[in-house]
Amino acid sequence: MLHVVSIRDLQIAIDHSVKALLCVALTSCTLAGCGSPVSVKKTPLAVKTVLFDPDNPGNTPLTPDEEAVTIWSFGCKTDFDFDIVDNTMLSKDDVMVTLKISSSKITLTAPITVFLPKGASEELKRHEDGHVQICRRIYQDAEKEAGIAAAIVVGKEYQASGKTVEEACRIAVERASADVCLRYHGISHSVSRISDVYDSIYRTEHGDMQAMIDKAFSKYSVVRGVSPETVKK
Repeated sequence: MLHVVSIRDLQIAIDHSVKALLCVALTSCTLAGCGSPVSVKKTPLAVKTVLFDPDNPGNTPLTPDEEAVTIWSFGCKTDFDFDIVDNTMLSKDDVMVTLKISSSKITLTAPITVFLPKGASEELKRHEDGHVQICRRIYQDAEKEAGIAAAIVVGKEYQASGKTVEEACRIAVERASADVCLRYHGISHSVSRISDVYDSIYRTEHGDMQAMIDKAFSKYSVVRGVSPETVKK
């Protein structure tokens, strides 16, 4: 499952004396210095199990051919420091703002939900746990990918226009956040592809779960043309 980034509930306050912006939200900005221009905070991976009636699965996200399913999401919350380098009134109802990102912070989350039928066999439980272990392995080194993603916007300028300065700045900040989170969410793609390989191996081998996970990582790394050790930690 690929995580879709959404930006919502953005609140903006203008400090006219210093021509700077304070934005507080899922994508937010602060005026205070924060030391390093790039920082990453990773919250622990959180796993929840939901049991359902196999005869009446209700709203569980299963397809007709699935007995159980594991859903994961790699969350990305951004927080920027920036300067307004240009603020131009193009017309009465059209202002263009240029922002320059001076620091970039990112907070990571990884909620996982395992949907299992009541009375599930141990084999089915182990199989779904394999998907959880794949997520754990990828998320283990998520800070590195997130740091790279956060760094790509530092020093970069974002320009946007709107009816007000507030609207123009909101759009510019959203674009910076989208750049960071789009780059970071490549790891979610990796989890999906490795999980597909794992399922394919399981259908034909039914072997040791850990061995199947290792094999899935190895096959994925071969397809990508990288060393297995680069993907398998």
